[in-house]
Amino acid sequence: MKQMTQPISEAAKDAAKAKRERWELMLDDQIQAAGLPPGIPARWGDKKYYIYMQGASHPCQPDRAWPERKLLVEVQGGQWTRGRHTRGTGFEADCRKYSWYAILGYRVLFATPTMIEDGTVIDLLRKELELIQ
Repeated sequence: MKQMTQPISEAAKDAAKAKRERWELMLDDQIQAAGLPPGIPARWGDKKYYIYMQGASHPCQPDRAWPERKLLVEVQGGQWTRGRHTRGTGFEADCRKYSWYAILGYRVLFATPTMIEDGTVIDLLRKELELIQ
């Protein structure tokens, strides 16, 4: 028997967006406090960074980018709630996107909200930025 999925309500979409923004703001604060180059955040301000992939219907926008250093951060949320990154279609799209990042010469640091919260991401980011200076 095929399982039917319920459409996601606007309230649920708003709640998910608020969670995403919480982690993005926390990472912003940590980057600033550590004195690291700010990079380009995905969803804030006028400056955005897109990566165009051959055959894709739209450009990709990493969660944080340091284009001059070919460094990206991708935050993988929803791992405990069957979020986009862990469901079949989302996982498939992510694999394609990350493969293109590699072909184009980007280094990608993958993160979870827990890794942002406990400081792991900022430690990894500091080490990575030191290596590529």
